[in-house]
Amino acid sequence: MEDKEIKEQVARYWDIGCKDYDAQDGHGLKGDDEKQAWLKFLQNIVPVDTKDILDVGCGTGFLTLLLAELGYNVKGIDLSEGMQSDAKRKVSEAGLVSRVTFDIADAENTGEEDDKFDVVINRHLLWTLPHPREAVDEWIRVTKPGGCVIIIDGDWNSISREVKAEDHKDKNDDNSYSEELIQNLPLHRGEGKPFDYIDRDGYEITIVSLKDIDNLERKKYVDNDWLSNDNYKREAYVIRKPQYR
Repeated sequence: MEDKEIKEQVARYWDIGCKDYDAQDGHGLKGDDEKQAWLKFLQNIVPVDTKDILDVGCGTGFLTLLLAELGYNVKGIDLSEGMQSDAKRKVSEAGLVSRVTFDIADAENTGEEDDKFDVVINRHLLWTLPHPREAVDEWIRVTKPGGCVIIIDGDWNSISREVKAEDHKDKNDDNSYSEELIQNLPLHRGEGKPFDYIDRDGYEITIVSLKDIDNLERKKYVDNDWLSNDNYKREAYVIRKPQYR
């Protein structure tokens, strides 16, 4: 498949998937307990003096809204107009329009200027990209010297294998995309783990566990085959961009 067709199929899938995305466990916030856990995590991981943040693959605005509530200026980009329309609605309802802008853009080619943002962030995005390593390079490019890229992700393929082994099915398994599309998405087809595409020579990379949030969701969603899985864990990979290279 050509890149254009891959990305058109991905965008089309999420244009449809946006209709119930926030209602699914672990996707939208279901309760103040989850919101407060995420706010605490973001407060701890976003560097002091950060002002401008790019939320790549912003979807329905999960991180966008939380970051705007914390006082940052946030730009959210996504390929899916459907997902982003939900984000725009929520930003408007929350009275955060002055802090947030949106654009339809490709995570692997943002169209942003070099060295523009203090922080570039995303959540659960790498698995749906055809060129995850190149995408990380792009996020580093648009980050200011001294700023950082924050990638929040997990080893979804390993969990998927365990869930399938128990003959369970849910909306997050490989049936989400066509088999042809999956073959063009390295992490979705099980080719390596997130850190394989994030690791960079010459860059300081810190790995931060999301264990408090994972444990909260594990206890809260005991009937969810994914979130209750003992091996369900996420990490935030923080890539610090040097002041000078």
